[in-house]
Amino acid sequence: MRTNSGRRYVAAFIRVLGIALPVCLAVACRPSVPKLTDATVRELISCIPDHGMGPRHAFTEQYYSLLEESWAVPSDCPWGIGSEEWLLYFISGNGDLYDSVSVRSISQSADVATVRFDCIWNCCGTESHTLNLCYSDSCWVIENYDGTLEDMYDYISSRRAYFRSQEWDDYLENDEYIDAGMRAKAKRDVKDYFSRYPDDRPAR
Repeated sequence: MRTNSGRRYVAAFIRVLGIALPVCLAVACRPSVPKLTDATVRELISCIPDHGMGPRHAFTEQYYSLLEESWAVPSDCPWGIGSEEWLLYFISGNGDLYDSVSVRSISQSADVATVRFDCIWNCCGTESHTLNLCYSDSCWVIENYDGTLEDMYDYISSRRAYFRSQEWDDYLENDEYIDAGMRAKAKRDVKDYFSRYPDDRPAR
């Protein structure tokens, strides 16, 4: 009896070990998330788009794909600057770069972080911003910035709907500033855009 009991205990221990050991190894091998440093935050702040796209490596795939499509949306004003103007001023006003940055707080929880910082102009005060980061593929990247992820989504959706509307067609035909050449180019640009981005984004 003692021998059989001992064998059962050993068999049970081996079964438990077979379950627990892979779990322990998986946890032990999981890459640790480093503490988000002030230097990393400042580097990412410098990557926020200003009159352009910004470097791909600094953003999540979702954010960058929205940024890329936002810049690809044709202008809704063939003779000037239209709704796309807001893309120019993600972090500066009217093209005036800030003089310095003050990082006010870094709040990290595992692989996500929220950063609050100020852009400072020596002449005219400060402008406060919020940066949402996540740790992906062994580096910290921008997940959102001042709600611009949602802004880009709404911008793309609204322009796609507008370019399919009768309102857009009427505007091209009746606006006094639009000549035949502008009208043809606008139609061609919209057609090329829908050819490049044929699918509407899912409702968020």
